Amino acid sequence: MPDYKFTLSGWKALVALAVVAAWYGAQVSYRIRPVDDAGRQAIQSWLLRGYRGETPKDLLRKLEDAKAGLPPEPEPPPMDVQIVSLSAHGGTSHMIVKVEVTVNGDPPPDGRPIRYLYVSRNFDDTWSVLYESSAYAYKSALWSRP
Repeated sequence: MPDYKFTLSGWKALVALAVVAAWYGAQVSYRIRPVDDAGRQAIQSWLLRGYRGETPKDLLRKLEDAKAGLPPEPEPPPMDVQIVSLSAHGGTSHMIVKVEVTVNGDPPPDGRPIRYLYVSRNFDDTWSVLYESSAYAYKSALWSRP
């Protein structure tokens, strides 16, 4: 059986390195995604429900409190959730979004102005926020699917 030797040196090594770097650069640039207005609106309403205590977990807690005979909690004040910045990493239908948010011009009630959310595009071109994610998942979505 013949013995083949293949060595990369000099300009051939530089060309090979440039091709590999271009491939990875293209992959990374493909995974930096824009978020349209419908996605922005879905994220904003999901955050508002969370700050007002209207998540399913909060509603179950309120129901248990009502069954126990406790008085209802006072209605939260009006909130104006503003998205300061928005960036996304991932594919076209599933992505992790980094959101910087203010409420009534101040930091949010939970003290976390930056949130990472896993969002998905539905079949009818609407968006759904599935769950809260992490900074690690946001960064790793550049290299693989979220």
